[in-house]
Amino acid sequence: MLFITLLLSCSVYATELMLIAHPNNTNKLEQHSLIQLYLNKTSTFADGSAAVIFHSARDSEQHQQFCLSLLNLTASQYQSYWSRLIFTGAAARPHFVQNDEEMLKTVSNNKSAIGYISASTEPVNVRVIGYLHNGKWQAMP
Repeated sequence: MLFITLLLSCSVYATELMLIAHPNNTNKLEQHSLIQLYLNKTSTFADGSAAVIFHSARDSEQHQQFCLSLLNLTASQYQSYWSRLIFTGAAARPHFVQNDEEMLKTVSNNKSAIGYISASTEPVNVRVIGYLHNGKWQAMP
């Protein structure tokens, strides 16, 4: 049983993620503000400009890892949370992209965008905000 638990805990944080924003977005984002954005508790950056969040595909390992690492929710719990927001009229449907290339293109073309990609992907034409590594948030200096 201990072996299975260790094996599962190793695979839980198998994917390292890089959080990205438009290159002209100079807002410093800490873990708390990211959580607020992704839980729709706020829709603006610290400077008051609009924030538009983007997710990897719902069934992707990246999306599951993001939900667990940053939000401490499973992807299913996160989807249920958003379903309630949408049903009550408190939010519109979240934005999803299919892969890292689409995420890079979307974020680099939208000044309000924020998203995440695999840490192994080259962050072209975007600003790296920070990393989710082994389930821990690390902001860029």
